[in-house]
Amino acid sequence: MYRIKFPPANEWKGDGAVSPSNTLPWTMPWRVVITGASPGVILESTLSTDLATPSMLSDVSWIQPGRSSWSWWSNNNSPTNYSLITPFIDCASTMTWEYSCVDAGWNTMTNGTWQQLAAYAASKNVGLTLWYNAAGPYSAITTAPRDKMYDSTIRNNEFKTISTAGVKGVKIDFWLSDKQKAVKYYFDVFRDAAKYHLFVDPHGCTVPRGWQRTYPNCITAEANRGAENYIWFPADEDRFPWQNTMLPFTRNAVGSMDWTPVTFTNNINPHKTTYGHELATSIIFESGIQHFADRVTGYATPIITTGVQTFLKQIPVTWDDTKYVQGYPGTWVVLARRKGNDWYAAGIVGDTARTMNVALSFLPKAPATYRMTLITDGATATSFTETSDTVGSTDSIKVNTPLRGGWVAKLANLIPPVALPDFTKGMPAAPIISTNTFRVAGKSFNLPSAYNGQKVLISLYSPRGSLLKRAMYTKRVVNIERDLALSPGVYVVRVDKRD
Repeated sequence: MYRIKFPPANEWKGDGAVSPSNTLPWTMPWRVVITGASPGVILESTLSTDLATPSMLSDVSWIQPGRSSWSWWSNNNSPTNYSLITPFIDCASTMTWEYSCVDAGWNTMTNGTWQQLAAYAASKNVGLTLWYNAAGPYSAITTAPRDKMYDSTIRNNEFKTISTAGVKGVKIDFWLSDKQKAVKYYFDVFRDAAKYHLFVDPHGCTVPRGWQRTYPNCITAEANRGAENYIWFPADEDRFPWQNTMLPFTRNAVGSMDWTPVTFTNNINPHKTTYGHELATSIIFESGIQHFADRVTGYATPIITTGVQTFLKQIPVTWDDTKYVQGYPGTWVVLARRKGNDWYAAGIVGDTARTMNVALSFLPKAPATYRMTLITDGATATSFTETSDTVGSTDSIKVNTPLRGGWVAKLANLIPPVALPDFTKGMPAAPIISTNTFRVAGKSFNLPSAYNGQKVLISLYSPRGSLLKRAMYTKRVVNIERDLALSPGVYVVRVDKRD
C-alpha cells in the first residue's frame, strides 16, 4: 500500500508551511495514477508532461540536450584542479559529446581558473556546466560554491557572470524539501536561468512532475539512487542490477533521470553488473543530459573496444519514439527507441540470467531494412561480443544474457539510393538564408535542430526528382501523412530558411 502525505515539518529547518495554500481563483494540480494491461503502458506513458502547464518560455531554440563527461565520480577532488579537469573535456571532445560537468569545489580551482576552463572547453567545441549548492539559510551543508542561488539578486548576478563566460548550464544540488516554498524555489531558478540561456539539472531533489514541459531548460533531474552511491554504500552493488530493471517503469516514467550511467571501471565498491549491462543503460535510462560518469580511461581501449567507443560516440539522448518490447519491473527489461529513421534497442537483466528472444516487430514493415550492430556480453563480465546483420520487422534476435548482464543494438535504416532532383525548379524568388537537404524514409522526420521554432519552407521530392509537396512549416517533427497528405515512403527533403 502506498500512502501520500505532506512534507515533514522539520524540512528546511522548519521554514515553510507544511500545508500548501493559494489565493483565488486557483486550480487544483493533477493527481495521476497510470495503470495498464502490461508494464509497457507505464514505461511508454507521457502523461506526466501531457498534463503539465505548457511551456513558460517563448524561445527554447538555445536549449540543446546532449552527452557529458563528468570527472567527480572517479575523483571527487578533480574540480579543484584545472589540470585534472581538462582530460575530461578532451574526452568529451574525442567522443563528440556536447558537454563536460565540473562538480563541487570548482570555486577553489588551482592551476587555472574556471573562466580559463570555459574558454578551453569552447576551443574543443564542448560546453561547460557548473555545480552549485542550492543551500540557503535552510541548510547547514557547507559544500561550495553555496549561497549563490537562494537570494534572487545574487542568483541573477551569478547566472549573468557564468553565462557571459560561456557556461551552458548549472547542476544545483541539495534542495532538501518538497514544501510549497521549496517548489517555488525550483521554479524561480528555472525562470532566472532561462533569462541567461542556462539549462538546470537539479540533484538531491524531488521528482520532477512534468516540469520539463513547463520549463524546458529543466533538462533532467536526479531524484534517484544513482551511480555515485557506488562510492558511499557497499550494499548498492547488490541493489543496482535489479533496480536498473525497475527504473524505466518507475522514476524514468515520470521524467528525465540523471542516473550518471555507463561506468565500466570501479570506484570504492565494485560493480556486479557486466560491461554489457553498463553499456545498455545508455539506452534503458533517458536523460536530457546523459552524464557518462566513468574516468577517461573507461571510455578508451583496452577497457572498451573501438566498436563500443563508436557506439558511445553516436548514441542520442533525445528520442522520437519509445517502445516497450518485453520485461517486468525488478527482473528484466527490453525497450527500443527511435531517433529519426534509426532504432536503438537494449536489454538488461537483474539477478537471473535469461535467454531473450526479441521480435523486431517495432521496426517499420518491409521494404524497410536495417543494418544491425549487436553488442552483447562476451566470454567474461568485462568483455564484449560484436556482430552485425541485415534485418527487418519480421526478424528476431536471440541473446543469451548472463546474470546481471545486458546488450545493445543499433539498427541503422538502409534507405534505398535516390536521385537528387533539380532543386532550382519552381523555387520562390526570396533570398535563401540557409538550406539543408537530406533523405528520409517512413512516416515522419525531424527538421534539423538549427531550425527549431523557425518558419521554414519544406519541399518534398520523389526519388525520381518530382516535386510532390511544398509548404511553410514551424514544427520540429513532420508527419508525412498528417501534415503533408502523402503516404509513408522514401523522399528527398529540402528545408529552406528564407528572408
